[in-house]
This record gives sequence, C-alpha cells and structure tokens, in this order.
Amino acid sequence: MSFQIVSLPHEVLLLLASHLYGLEDFLNLSLTCKDMRSILADTLPNSILRIAARQSYFSPFPSSNLLVAATARELGNWARKSTTNEEILATAFQGGFEGLLGLALRQCSLTMSQLRELQDIQYSIVNPVVNIIDQGIGQQWRATPDFWSGGASDAASISGDASDTFFHIAVYGELFSPDIETYLNGNQALPVQRPLTLDTRLEFLKYCVPDKNCRLMSEEQAMSAAVRGVPIDTRRVVKNVGPYAGYEDESDRHSELDDDEPQNFYFDENDELHVISTQNVLDDGNKEPRTNPFTDDAFPRNLCNNNAFQNYFLDADGVDDEFADYDWVGQNNGFYEDNGSAEDNAREPQEPLNDNNFALVWLLDSSRWRPHWQEARHRVGKDFEVTYRDLEHFTADDPGNWRQRLWENTMLCQGLEGLGMILPGQQDAWLKKIRRWRRKIAKMTEEPRMLVLGEQITYDYPYLFGELRICGQGFIGATQT
Repeated sequence: MSFQIVSLPHEVLLLLASHLYGLEDFLNLSLTCKDMRSILADTLPNSILRIAARQSYFSPFPSSNLLVAATARELGNWARKSTTNEEILATAFQGGFEGLLGLALRQCSLTMSQLRELQDIQYSIVNPVVNIIDQGIGQQWRATPDFWSGGASDAASISGDASDTFFHIAVYGELFSPDIETYLNGNQALPVQRPLTLDTRLEFLKYCVPDKNCRLMSEEQAMSAAVRGVPIDTRRVVKNVGPYAGYEDESDRHSELDDDEPQNFYFDENDELHVISTQNVLDDGNKEPRTNPFTDDAFPRNLCNNNAFQNYFLDADGVDDEFADYDWVGQNNGFYEDNGSAEDNAREPQEPLNDNNFALVWLLDSSRWRPHWQEARHRVGKDFEVTYRDLEHFTADDPGNWRQRLWENTMLCQGLEGLGMILPGQQDAWLKKIRRWRRKIAKMTEEPRMLVLGEQITYDYPYLFGELRICGQGFIGATQT
C-alpha cells in the first residue's frame, strides 16, 4: 500500500504548513486534495501571519508595512494589559517597523479572511490615499513645474516617501486611537482601558518615524549637555539603535565642518552654550528662520541591536530556533544580528534616511492634504471657530482652537481603514462616527492639559502633530514638563 502524505497525523501536517515559505505555497498545498484543504483550515492564525511575513520579503503583497498596520491595534491592546507589556512594546519600537513586526509575530495573529480584506484595503484605501500624499510631499509634488519658482506654494527640500508616510499615520492610529476614544468618553466607558503613556508614543515616533532631526538629540549630545548643566528631557533622547544604528555622533561631525557652516549649537567667548533649534535660532530672545545644516547628509540604516529587545525575542544561543532555517530572519533581513561586531555591522552601507518626521509634519499642514479632511468634516457640521494660523500656532485662550485640533486629530488617527474617510467612496461609512465625535467634543467644558517639552507643545491625549514636533525639534534644552 502506497504512503500518502494525508495519512500523517493531523498535528504533523499543521507543522508542515507552518514551515511553508509563502502564501502561494500554502494555497497550492491546500488545493492538492479535499483532505488537505480540510486539515489546513485548522492552521493557527499566528502561523498564517508568519507565512505572510516570510512572503513580504519577496512579494509586493502583503508588504511588511501593511502587516504591521494590520496587527498594530492588537499589539496596542496587548500592551495596555500591563506596564511590562508596554515596556516590551516601547523596546520593540527601537527596531523601527521591523522591530514592531517581530513583536507582532510573537503576540498577534491573522486569518486568511483578514488577508483577503487586507488585499481589498490595499487597492481601495492604501493606493488612493498614497496618491494624495504623493501630491503633498512626494514625487508628484516635486514634479510640479517651476517648483522652486512659485509653481508650488509650499516648496521645500524634503526627502519623503508617500507610502512610508501613509503607514506612519496608519500605524500611529492603530496603536493609539483607543486612547483617544477613552479620552473622548471621559474615561467613563466600560471597561476602561489603561491608556498608553506619552513616553511610549514618543518612542514610536522617534524610531518608527525616523528622521535626522530626531537624531540631533543623541545620547552623546544629551550627555554633553548634562555635563554643561543644560536641562534635557530624556524622553527626547535617541539611542544609536534600529534605524539610527551606525550614525556618527553629531558632536564628532561638528569638528569636521567648515567654520562658516551653520551648526545646531555654539559656545560664546564666556563658554556659555547657545542652542539652535530645528525651527528657530534662539539668541538674546530673537527668532529668525534657519535651515537645517544636516539636511543633505546620507546616513546608513541598520537593524536593532538593543539587548533588551534581543533577549525577549531570542533563545540563549542568540537564535530564534523556530526560524533558524530561514534566511529571511538572518543577518540584515530580520529581527536580530549576530554576525560580526556591532561596530562593523553599524558601518554597512544602507539607504539614506528620509526626512520622515519633517515630511509628515509638512503634509499635515499642506493645502493639498487638509481640504480632503475639511470636506469630510463639513458633511456632518461646520468647523469650530478657530484663531490659529496653522497647526503649529497655539493660542490657548480660545476654546475653538483646542476643540478643532481634537476633532481633526481624532479623525486623522483612526488607523488603516480610517484614512479612507477622505475618499468619496469611503466617507459614508464614517459619517455617523464623525458626527458622534463632534458632538462629544462640543459638549466638553474643560480644555485638554497642555504639555511643553523643549520648545514644542502637545496635549495629554495622543496628538500626532504636537508629538511629531517634539521629536523633530532637534538639540535644545529647557523643558518645562
């Protein structure tokens, strides 16, 4: 009697499925016969997520960014269960999106039905919204005729990627939108979830929306400032890990700059430290626009080498046994690196780092982006009366300002599917929620608490724009929070 593979124990066949290299292999195996299809229907959702993650390294669908967005809400809810979980999540952020996907492979799941929904979302939401973003900070924007001569009213030197920017917004929303909902409910909804902290949100923006300006507040710079008595908020300090691994210390770079090249701080004849922010020159109370002296630098990227992160994911021998046979989790492709010294690995040439933080800040205040959201808001009611000129202009004495910011931010930070509310074909499904948010905000009598870090202001709820500016303000001291 000939041996048939389906005669193997059910559990063994499910183990076979977990070692397949991609979704196509999984589908082909399930189509071999009726028995195999029935058996593979019991494949654990976590195994399906792992198969999809392997495929993301050689196939456009699903992309690793899409998988991160699809699992981020589950990760956020897992982190809310305990402070220990939240610390693990914050540590995973230090590996960038790769670190976040690594944690998702441990804690999250995805079904074939959800993967099919993701494919629909890719074409119905992701691609159209990425096209809109591209018109605001991407290739289409930079291709505007006479770009620097008035063709684009908001011309700027920004190296941003539209697709990356989409997922930066989407993942932030997936992770933190439940905390916005808790805030709108006045912590009265049952059960009340413990919100993730501002510290955790800043960790996400520092490492998962990496930017050269964020790197200006390096550990080396913070230590140098501490020696000189300059107050520094440690929440803004960026470690030399994840997307920043391999960066030179900016203080070392200054010694190589020409004397006439602008720097982000200087010492006067009395050896007093004068700090220059990424937004303004602060000298004797005067503020003048300045350019970023590091805009054109091309820094390499590398993987997370944080010990706490590695210890969580790896066995004692430094290798995750379950994935040891797969090249896609090896050196330079996965969630650990143990080949060669950290110094050698950090110097490997990689893609330059985009102005991700700056690009997102620019987009949120862009005339090519904001009208889409205004149209969605106006379908349920008029805007609150405001007095600020732009998002960065805070005037705390007018209640219309904080209400409008809260309404706009709530709509923006609804995650992957939420970004579809600016698309005409998707808006109708969101009108009820948009109306409910506006009604709750209109009834609020107490202004959200303002938080000041460095020279930037944010609120005590997840406020994306304010937190981006905090992380991207560069090397400055004098925090007030």
